[in-house]
Amino acid sequence: ASGSTRRRVGAKLPGAMIRRVMLVVAMEEEASPMIERMKLERREQGLEALPSVVHEGSHNGAYVAVVTPGRCARLGVNMVGTDSAALTTYLAARELRPDLIINAGTCGGFQRTGGSIGDVFCVSSFQHHDRRIPIPGYDKFGLGQREAVPTPRLVAALGLALPE
Repeated sequence: ASGSTRRRVGAKLPGAMIRRVMLVVAMEEEASPMIERMKLERREQGLEALPSVVHEGSHNGAYVAVVTPGRCARLGVNMVGTDSAALTTYLAARELRPDLIINAGTCGGFQRTGGSIGDVFCVSSFQHHDRRIPIPGYDKFGLGQREAVPTPRLVAALGLALPE
């Protein structure tokens, strides 16, 4: 219609309330304190065709799900890394339909930057740490550095410091 504003399917209206939160965490050991603190229950079934684990429940009036990729059946270790994270996040978002997705955990190497367990960081960019392609031109593509979406209201509301 003339004069109407088009939005992507599933796009949220500015200022809409966050009612469904999904936290994606690589390691079960990182997720456990959150699951216990919010008293979330483990679902019987994870996500489609993955060994993922989903804990869900209600916290402060919102639906909350904590999703981990699960463990490697062969080696018994947490399925860390960008492949597991991307697939788990995609399938969980498609199924759970969150208003907000939070990637929580150490995200690798936090101590060398002065971080401690329990610290909260609001990042300004993302970069793959495990995709090295030693071919000119592909080296930067492999690292895939991307700028983060600015969230000044979230930063202010939580009293966080922005990276230098």
